[in-house]
Amino acid sequence: MKHYTLEQWDLYAGELLSDEDRLAYETHLSSCDSCLDLYMQSLERSAGSYPVLQSADELAEAVMGRIILEESMASSDPASVPSKWIESRTARRSPAFTRHPLFHYAIAAAITFILMSSGAFQSLTERIGHLDAAAEAVEQEPDLEPEQTVKINGHASVSYRIMEKTIVMLDSIQPKQAKGGAR
Repeated sequence: MKHYTLEQWDLYAGELLSDEDRLAYETHLSSCDSCLDLYMQSLERSAGSYPVLQSADELAEAVMGRIILEESMASSDPASVPSKWIESRTARRSPAFTRHPLFHYAIAAAITFILMSSGAFQSLTERIGHLDAAAEAVEQEPDLEPEQTVKINGHASVSYRIMEKTIVMLDSIQPKQAKGGAR
């Protein structure tokens, strides 16, 4: 692993490197603790070149002035606002009615109505009835073999059918073993 010197980290901290070199330094920095220490030393050495804040009040006033200026520019002349600001602001906003709970209740009611009119709930209650009948039959005859408990009244449980189909699929995928060999 190639390590960088303190002078090289000074160039990185001063933003004097190409984009390609900067990316290599950042990648290396994420995995090397000794270079991270050198980078921190470089930042401390170059601290004098950073702009000095006069006071927090002046900074807050300057930021608020800039915000007011940009808002007035946007409201007075939309053409002067950069298009990337407009796109980012409109992309984030969804219509207000889609965020209202009444809209969500209406969607849920519509889905419920469609399911009820299509008979989905009716078929679901019939299947539950068949499962209840099968469970009662199993409770009445505890001496049944496992294969017999799966099929009662000619119906196989859903989980049993899924398991059988999975076994058939796995058997078709696995290479065939010689007769008498382990499976």
